[in-house]
Amino acid sequence: MDTVLEKIKKNTDAEHHDYQIDDLTANIPVKGKAVVIGLIREEYLLRKSVNGKNIDFKASAASDIFISLENGDVVLYEIIEDSIFILNILSFSKNRRMCEFVLPMDAGIRSCGNLALAADSVSCKAQIVNTIAQHISSSSQNYSLKAERADINAKLLEENIQTNVQYMNIQKSEISGIYDAHHANSNIKVDKTYSLAADFVKLDANGHVDIDGKKINLG
Repeated sequence: MDTVLEKIKKNTDAEHHDYQIDDLTANIPVKGKAVVIGLIREEYLLRKSVNGKNIDFKASAASDIFISLENGDVVLYEIIEDSIFILNILSFSKNRRMCEFVLPMDAGIRSCGNLALAADSVSCKAQIVNTIAQHISSSSQNYSLKAERADINAKLLEENIQTNVQYMNIQKSEISGIYDAHHANSNIKVDKTYSLAADFVKLDANGHVDIDGKKINLG
């Protein structure tokens, strides 16, 4: 009797054929361990040695197995009615480099207490990320943000920065209320043109007011 793998090798269009497992269930124990050797559509191809003979058969992963299986993984299977299910992962393949969690539907993580995540590196790749929290605190030695567009909408924005260095091509500010700035010292250097337009301008200094230029027009 040909195994499932042998049947697949004889079919060049194996992805479009279904194979019955009724003739296989009689040749393997009802429950035992097997090795993953392939994937056929959404089912895994397992191999088990029975009396020195390798038997290959298909099995579906149980709904609570969220780690994607790879060739060489050792799993625990069980025959339930007319289907074979993978119940657990007993050991990973020596060639495995990472574990990938695959959730077949929307999922959430809820903790009744604190939830801590510790890792050497954390990567998040998503089309949309939403964070809703009463308080968010972040501490980092280096913080980098790269975006085509960044929007900040807040009633109050406070910044406590020792040194602020900005490099930009164009800066525009539109303030509908009052712009109030207090500087210990202020130095503005413009390479080309500095223009100030206002309905009313007031310069008030306790000391001298120096205006120096090759040509000064007043009035």
